[in-house]
Amino acid sequence: MKKIIFTATALILSLFVNAQDLQTPTDSATRSIEKEAFSLFEQKNYGQALIRYESAAIMRQKMNIPKDPMYQKDLLFQGKCYFRLRRIDEAVDRAQKLVNHYTTNFNKSDSVYTIYLDNLALYQASAGNFVDAEKNSREALVIYEKLMRNDFDLAIILEHLAESCDKNSKYTEAIKHEMRALNILKTIYGEHSNDYLNEIVYLKKYYENNNNADKAQKLQETIDKLTEESKDSKIMIPEMFATPERCHLYNKSILAGAKQYLDCDLKKTNVLEISQAIISWSKTSEEIIVDFDSIIKPILENQDNLFLIVAIVGAMTEYALEHQIKEIDASGLKQVKPRVEAFYRRNKATLGKCRELEQWFKEWH
Repeated sequence: MKKIIFTATALILSLFVNAQDLQTPTDSATRSIEKEAFSLFEQKNYGQALIRYESAAIMRQKMNIPKDPMYQKDLLFQGKCYFRLRRIDEAVDRAQKLVNHYTTNFNKSDSVYTIYLDNLALYQASAGNFVDAEKNSREALVIYEKLMRNDFDLAIILEHLAESCDKNSKYTEAIKHEMRALNILKTIYGEHSNDYLNEIVYLKKYYENNNNADKAQKLQETIDKLTEESKDSKIMIPEMFATPERCHLYNKSILAGAKQYLDCDLKKTNVLEISQAIISWSKTSEEIIVDFDSIIKPILENQDNLFLIVAIVGAMTEYALEHQIKEIDASGLKQVKPRVEAFYRRNKATLGKCRELEQWFKEWH
């Protein structure tokens, strides 16, 4: 039955596209198909997403807009769909078509081009063509280095180049590129992060291929140590929120944690790690600036009010991130107050009475 539905859908889309031979497709109609395609892609329904991206690409070709950015996205996601469907040769074909299109119509020295080139290299490597993959990764690296960005995209390019170098028996060079990629990941995410730990195993592999058995063994000991330490929140939380850039990476997680804390019953919930994360994030993050008034400031300065402090900071964090308001003034504190009050009333039996906080509530009623 699924095959019949799939075929029927394909036929309907095909008829729709053929009908466009009679008139130029509209941008709105094409965007509608692309929106549906992306939704299916996010649902991991790559086969159905592919049908729609291919239909949209045909429609955009009929519009004859050489520098249409949406046509690029149609080709890009065709490649992604083919890759996830393990139809690697077709993924390579789409990625090469996209690179050719961008070369003809756009700037070969920008970051977008390097991403398309890196995608092509990834698919070529997956197809076993490590010679062309290395060539394209090198070109992407040369261009991206000129942009002076020491970021995640550069790390990915270096990782792919390292893999191709390793497969082409250029082990020393593979080690060099992989170490550079790892240094970037360590800076961005920390050495206990999944991003870093998932990637460092490749450096060990390259050491082994280069007959550096001693280095491989020492690295394995480091991996084991970091992996064990990563289970300890006392190590992980300070590292996660060590810089404003790292704090920004965890905005969504902190928002979810703040909501969970504000809605909790302290008698039934272990809030130690959430509390530590909220406070660590707020101290370093540049997403929030608070102007504390004279009533609330003494509460925050008294460590006996730790749970209330976390509630106040958590409510401010929730407000700042949900409304994308960095500076919380007196008016903002008025909006925050109901969340703190609800937390206090629910947990008053556990926390005990706080006269200063209750006075703060009265000031705003």
